[in-house]
Amino acid sequence: MATLKNGGKKYSATVSTFLQKTKQDTSTAPRMLTVSEKASLRQHARETSVMMRAMVKQRKAQLKQTQEAQ
Repeated sequence: MATLKNGGKKYSATVSTFLQKTKQDTSTAPRMLTVSEKASLRQHARETSVMMRAMVKQRKAQLKQTQEAQ
């Protein structure tokens, strides 16, 4: 499992790992996602949102410090 560490928090890459382990469907017809696939995608979206919000907050703080220093 790959992890991304940002500001002391770890974020996992379980969704992509999970999806890679699933059997590849050779059919060209679309299929419905399983309950566990939906849950994994939702978890990934939440983790991504938290990480992006933290990055934006950090960047805003850096910009504020830069402006105050000038």
